[in-house]
Amino acid sequence: MRRLLKAVLVLAMVMALTACGGGSNEEKEPTKAPTSAVPKETGTPTPTEAPSVPEGSVFERISSAIKQSFSKGSVTVVFHASGNNGDEEREYVEKDKIVVEKDAYLLFSDVTYSDASKTQQYARIKKDGGVYGETWWDSKMNYKVLPISDDDAKYMYGCVNALCTPDGNFLREFTQLIAYVIPDWPKEWIPEKRLPELLAAYSSDTVLAEVLGYQRTADGKDTFSIPSMLLGNMVGSLSGNSNGFYGFMGTGFWELFTYAEKLNLEVSYEDDRIGYIRLVFSLPDNRTAEATFTVSDVGSTEISIPNGLKQFEEIGNNYAGRTDARRILAYDRLWSEDYLAGRIDADWSAFEEFWNFLVAALKDPDFNKTVYDAMNVTELEIVYMEGESFAKTGVEALDALLREKYNKKFEITSASYHPAILTIWLVKENGGVEPYYNYSVHVTE
Repeated sequence: MRRLLKAVLVLAMVMALTACGGGSNEEKEPTKAPTSAVPKETGTPTPTEAPSVPEGSVFERISSAIKQSFSKGSVTVVFHASGNNGDEEREYVEKDKIVVEKDAYLLFSDVTYSDASKTQQYARIKKDGGVYGETWWDSKMNYKVLPISDDDAKYMYGCVNALCTPDGNFLREFTQLIAYVIPDWPKEWIPEKRLPELLAAYSSDTVLAEVLGYQRTADGKDTFSIPSMLLGNMVGSLSGNSNGFYGFMGTGFWELFTYAEKLNLEVSYEDDRIGYIRLVFSLPDNRTAEATFTVSDVGSTEISIPNGLKQFEEIGNNYAGRTDARRILAYDRLWSEDYLAGRIDADWSAFEEFWNFLVAALKDPDFNKTVYDAMNVTELEIVYMEGESFAKTGVEALDALLREKYNKKFEITSASYHPAILTIWLVKENGGVEPYYNYSVHVTE
């Protein structure tokens, strides 16, 4: 769930920057129509019409367009993130759909990762509960259906309902959700009633241009070029107000803002709604990172439940009182509590200590050859469950060294890390043995 919340948090931060403002546009300029293309064939050319863009200050335009994007009861939002860290390209695509029903919201999320693996999630949420379904592929298609806990439903319903209701306050509802997930989140980080006051100074396009590099392009887009100093101040404010939020979003997320030389933000419009919101980070050493939210199928989005989720409708109508509810937000809060107490870092440090010991041992040429000769397979897989001794590789020389020099067990202190599984592979390659690992934890339901 944290991956989905992170994506929504990025959007919420964009909305906080752009969608809560007010005041007049003191130096409003007319929107310029793009130059019409001249057709190659003879005839009367059809003039290109200027895009229909909401009027008002830049904040009012974006706020109005976001509200219109969700006002017709159904919408598709695609979150596409990509980046280059100098060595490899990474990509993440998430398609989220919302469909309004009589007394519920039907949700769908489809995620594709860089390795082409895919997961799909379905949910029907009401004020007091609902149903969750998930599909994923390993060697075959897998399905899971569970009721949604009442706490999850309450916060999720509040956020979606605020999005899809013309006078709803999404930021307020989402802040309440985050406060539930992250224990040290301030109840009033920026008091809602002070937002117009805080943003009043940015009602002038001239001020926006000087401070945030704002300009309105000829084809009606609103663009910002935010310098590194302001990004650094934002990171300091957010991380200083909540260590839990800082840990929840992760080091990689904060590095984007910490080391970015500039953040370009672009908002396009389709009629009176958002077309897309794009963030492009300029990073040192020719690294790149980009995230785009694209809005489509407004008023026409549909969601089909796959045949494999046979219990989806049944549980969706009979979720009250069940004890096997999916507690997505409760798990996230448990993780946050572990992080704030230092247990997450302690568990990772314990793993890294073992891993560093193993890597250092295999760097010794003589010992590496001993392990190589003792292995009767090209690839040896060792799976550690919680409480098991690390000295269980099956290679006697390595087990003897582990018993003598590293007599410890694979133990986890974090409540959210149960059950945890550590898998080590010893692989014969390049004339020696190379170690690899996968450290996985399972969501506590």
